[in-house]
Amino acid sequence: MRRANEQFERLTQELKESNTEKERVTQEIEEFLKSTDNRKEMETLTPHILKEGGEVKFRQCFELLYPLFLHRLRERVPSITRREEILSMLIVLKQDNKEIAELLAIAPRSVLMLRHRFRQKIGMATELSLENFIDDTLGIHNSEDNRQNRVKER
Repeated sequence: MRRANEQFERLTQELKESNTEKERVTQEIEEFLKSTDNRKEMETLTPHILKEGGEVKFRQCFELLYPLFLHRLRERVPSITRREEILSMLIVLKQDNKEIAELLAIAPRSVLMLRHRFRQKIGMATELSLENFIDDTLGIHNSEDNRQNRVKER
């Protein structure tokens, strides 16, 4: 019984620490967004930040706008690669294959292959759109009609 109480106390303390950390991060984000310059930068997040500011800056800006996306994506696809994460983020930002190729400095055919391999990894049928998987991960639920009307791979 004593051991169970000690474990309960330890778990309670860890939960409190976790909540404190969450509050600290939320406060940092709020402080960051209070700055007009930072808010303007976030409002104008474009995939071109990837080219101009590098991947680290792109990821930071993206995660501020979509804080749960990468976490959810990694939960759904534990073996996801860095390149597949970038592809997914660019899909969230509604980039087509040509734009993705330009931003990643690869051939458009390579984007198609990246999409194909990613679909295979997640067990998605070829006829289904990767965008639907991304929307589902984001928490956007389209009606079945909208899903059927979306362009397969733009």
